[in-house]
Amino acid sequence: LRSADLAARVLRAPMTCRKYRRTFNLNYRALFPNREARCYRVEIFMAALLWSGSRWVNGERFDFSAETAGLAERVQLAWVALETSVVAWRERGSAAPTKPAVRAALRSTLSDFDVAWAAFEEAYIIALIGIEAEARSLLTRAVEEEHKLHELEAKLQKGDAEIEEKLHEQRRQLLSCISRLNAAANLGWKGRKDRGTEVLEAALSTLKADDSIHSISHDREHLQRHVSRVLAQGVVDAFESVRKYLCSVPDNIYSIHPHMCQNEALVAQLSAWTDSWELSARYSEHAPLLQEVCDLLAAIHTAHKSVPLLSSMCTECDVELFMVLPRLVWLWFLNEPTKSNLLQSLLPNHFLSEANPPAISQPLECFFASFCSLRQRFAFALQIDGPAAIQRTWEALVSRLARGPGAGSGVDAMPHSAGGEAQAEAQAVSYTSAKLGAELEA
Repeated sequence: LRSADLAARVLRAPMTCRKYRRTFNLNYRALFPNREARCYRVEIFMAALLWSGSRWVNGERFDFSAETAGLAERVQLAWVALETSVVAWRERGSAAPTKPAVRAALRSTLSDFDVAWAAFEEAYIIALIGIEAEARSLLTRAVEEEHKLHELEAKLQKGDAEIEEKLHEQRRQLLSCISRLNAAANLGWKGRKDRGTEVLEAALSTLKADDSIHSISHDREHLQRHVSRVLAQGVVDAFESVRKYLCSVPDNIYSIHPHMCQNEALVAQLSAWTDSWELSARYSEHAPLLQEVCDLLAAIHTAHKSVPLLSSMCTECDVELFMVLPRLVWLWFLNEPTKSNLLQSLLPNHFLSEANPPAISQPLECFFASFCSLRQRFAFALQIDGPAAIQRTWEALVSRLARGPGAGSGVDAMPHSAGGEAQAEAQAVSYTSAKLGAELEA
């Protein structure tokens, strides 16, 4: 193609006007720095040579017109004619360039090729611009619905039932657009039922409650309400984050890839939104599961009192906390083996039935047996039994996990009276909790 361009300039072959390039959008104008030059681009040539009458974008088929297909065929024929002329030129030998008739024939062929090229380039790129605009309409429609929602929110006054109803309907319209956008962009979400609208409305209703999200009481009812509000706040925050992204789109519309799944920022926002409402639905709509989460939080809160280091980790959001927490979940389950809904939902491969308590895998059986043995040694060494032994075993193991390997003596350390075997068993329980905790982290 570069040689054809050079030959056309040397032979002064007529060039077809390229003014149509001024109508291209920014992305396509950037392909032609010199809009008045021929600028034969390989991708356009290959599109004509290997013509396909359609393009698939975001799961939809877009067909080119019959006229564009005819222009692609003209480029193919013009290229064959140009190749034939070049071969004939070469066969005539070194005297060919000096013969006016030969030069005129090649010049005419180059001119015909340029006419066919320009016609195809114009039709093909304008068609691509239309396809890309239609593909981006998934996003631009969502932008329009977000703008309408923003305008309605600006009009909202307390107690205005009519605006409230319109807001509810407009949120539904926006979430419908987000759902379609999600299906096109977030490939990991395909095939899953979208319940974003009902979960968001439930979250907004939860957050309208009078209790502050920061006012935490540690009785079951208030703790459950607090957890529900935290989940609801996560849904609302993720929704607002998607809206913020949509507001930024008009200023960067040409930087948006028409294949929605190629836009990393968009996919990240949609994934976070989907994860937030799925997480909220999973726990808020399953009372036993939500109750177990609350019981686990209450147990960890109680552990704060006896293990100050754990309290410090939670307050400061220490990075080690996120290694300790999965292990604490397992220790809590050993303490409360009938409360298995939470772990069954996270690691179903370790639970072989849905009975209460459920049948468990061999590794869990060994883990539970080690914990029970350790608890018996504590009870014997400290002359305690029942709930007191369970609590003391829990606190000692939590202390060991929080302090890490080589934890020293002290109020929270393993009692020396329990003996070396208890120390070894405690180490084994800690090791197993770390190994199983890694599965939870994954």
